[in-house]
Amino acid sequence: MTTARTSASLGGHNPPSVRMKDVAARAGVSLQTVSRVVNATGTVTEETAARVLAAVQELGYRPNVLARSLATKINRTVGVVVVGEMRHGLGSSVLAVEDAARERGVLTVSTHVSTGDATSMRDAVDRILGSSVGGMVVLGPTHDVLDQVGDVWGRMPTVILTTARSTERHITTVAIDHDHAMNQIVDHLADLGCRRIAHLSGDPRWSDARLRAAAFTQRVRLRGLEGTILPGESWEASTGYQVAAGLNRGDLPDAIVASNDAVALGVMSALHEHDVRVPEDVKVVGFDDLPESAYFRPTLTTVRQDFQLLGLTAIAQLDEMMRGGDGQNIRVPAPLIVRGSTESGWTR
Repeated sequence: MTTARTSASLGGHNPPSVRMKDVAARAGVSLQTVSRVVNATGTVTEETAARVLAAVQELGYRPNVLARSLATKINRTVGVVVVGEMRHGLGSSVLAVEDAARERGVLTVSTHVSTGDATSMRDAVDRILGSSVGGMVVLGPTHDVLDQVGDVWGRMPTVILTTARSTERHITTVAIDHDHAMNQIVDHLADLGCRRIAHLSGDPRWSDARLRAAAFTQRVRLRGLEGTILPGESWEASTGYQVAAGLNRGDLPDAIVASNDAVALGVMSALHEHDVRVPEDVKVVGFDDLPESAYFRPTLTTVRQDFQLLGLTAIAQLDEMMRGGDGQNIRVPAPLIVRGSTESGWTR
């Protein structure tokens, strides 16, 4: 089932009496100067821009996005298609994209589908295209979403938040740099003296899970370490608990790299129940940096995914393609946040 949602508030609504001429009068500048500041066109001094922005804030003025679209001949409405379960990463990415669109004065029309099959995607796109959008942002966790996008809506400028890469000029892909993230994790553990490292992988249907597992395998081999993949079935804490509880207590790895923070929590819970100390006996690393991760016991070493930067990058790239630019494959850095689950004595 597909549901559509329009973020009408992204364009903003002015109080009935507030117009651009009112802003100009309050700031003591011309209408042209207000237009340059509001639409980010032309050049004005910092002092003048500050006066205009202060007047905009005082009066509660909001640019008319639809009027701006007509004036610039650029459609400022974009479709957002969300595919799959609305988990932490996907939900955070959706909010980040909509926040970034709002900041740029872009209207969004959103729809969500539970699967990325051709029928569901075509239904979603039909709904979106009914709103006369100028471009698309697609958030999908699986590699086949990229194929479905190409099959369904042709040459429309599109940004896909996916680890898959595209060679199409009208498609940009944006994703966390999972290779670099996993390199940081393995290098950190190796520098701490770990030689036997296990990676508890995520839901195999997700491209993120497969990419992280591949990056882990490549890095431990490069560092001359003994690496093991522990297959996981989900992103849930229960998966981490069940897998860790089933490990041979006499043959534990030096470290376990979990597919995400929830799975890491399950791992640490199982280890604690079996009197295995973290980090003294086994070090544990997560992925996501959930707000709660700094309050685990011990606090969790993890990779921080910058969803706000993902959203900003997606909208900025779509804006550029809607103006005639070519698609790119962009990878956003994700830093390692070192805490108590790998270094004893660490304090928040």
